[in-house]
Amino acid sequence: MQDKACKAEQTECPNCHEKIVAWRDSSGVAKWICPRCRTKTVSRVMGRRHINLDIIGPEGQVLVI
Repeated sequence: MQDKACKAEQTECPNCHEKIVAWRDSSGVAKWICPRCRTKTVSRVMGRRHINLDIIGPEGQVLVI
Protein backbone atom coordinates (compact mmCIF):
# COMPACT_ATOMS: atom_id res chain seq x y z
CA MET A 1 0.00 0.00 0.00
CA GLN A 2 1.41 3.37 -1.01
CA ASP A 3 1.10 6.56 0.98
CA LYS A 4 -1.16 9.13 -0.79
CA ALA A 5 0.25 12.20 1.00
CA CYS A 6 2.65 14.76 -0.45
CA LYS A 7 6.29 14.45 0.52
CA ALA A 8 8.87 17.20 1.02
CA GLU A 9 12.08 16.91 -0.95
CA GLN A 10 15.20 19.06 -0.71
CA THR A 11 16.57 19.95 -4.14
CA GLU A 12 18.46 22.75 -5.82
CA CYS A 13 17.79 25.05 -8.75
CA PRO A 14 19.51 23.70 -11.89
CA ASN A 15 20.13 27.29 -13.04
CA CYS A 16 21.61 29.08 -9.99
CA HIS A 17 22.05 26.18 -7.46
CA GLU A 18 19.89 27.78 -4.77
CA LYS A 19 18.69 25.20 -2.19
CA ILE A 20 14.90 24.68 -2.43
CA VAL A 21 12.32 22.51 -0.66
CA ALA A 22 9.79 21.13 -3.16
CA TRP A 23 6.69 19.03 -2.52
CA ARG A 24 6.25 15.86 -4.55
CA ASP A 25 2.59 14.80 -4.92
CA SER A 26 1.19 11.26 -4.93
CA SER A 27 1.73 10.89 -8.70
CA GLY A 28 5.44 11.73 -8.36
CA VAL A 29 5.36 15.29 -9.76
CA ALA A 30 7.10 18.24 -8.09
CA LYS A 31 6.86 21.81 -9.40
CA TRP A 32 8.77 24.82 -8.12
CA ILE A 33 9.89 28.32 -9.03
CA CYS A 34 13.31 29.44 -7.80
CA PRO A 35 12.99 32.55 -5.60
CA ARG A 36 16.42 33.85 -6.69
CA CYS A 37 16.44 33.47 -10.51
CA ARG A 38 12.70 32.73 -11.22
CA THR A 39 13.43 29.51 -13.18
CA LYS A 40 10.42 27.16 -13.33
CA THR A 41 11.17 23.45 -12.90
CA VAL A 42 8.92 20.39 -13.15
CA SER A 43 10.31 17.07 -11.90
CA ARG A 44 8.55 13.78 -12.69
CA VAL A 45 9.42 10.31 -11.40
CA MET A 46 9.25 8.06 -14.47
CA GLY A 47 10.55 4.87 -12.89
CA ARG A 48 12.72 3.51 -10.13
CA ARG A 49 15.93 5.00 -11.58
CA HIS A 50 14.54 7.62 -13.99
CA ILE A 51 13.59 11.21 -13.08
CA ASN A 52 12.58 13.66 -15.83
CA LEU A 53 13.36 17.38 -15.31
CA ASP A 54 11.70 20.10 -17.41
CA ILE A 55 13.49 23.43 -16.91
CA ILE A 56 11.91 26.66 -18.17
CA GLY A 57 14.29 29.63 -18.10
CA PRO A 58 13.24 32.93 -16.56
CA GLU A 59 11.85 35.78 -18.63
CA GLY A 60 14.58 37.45 -20.68
CA GLN A 61 17.22 34.74 -20.27
CA VAL A 62 18.97 33.72 -23.52
CA LEU A 63 20.06 30.14 -24.20
CA VAL A 64 23.84 29.99 -24.77
CA ILE A 65 25.09 26.88 -26.56
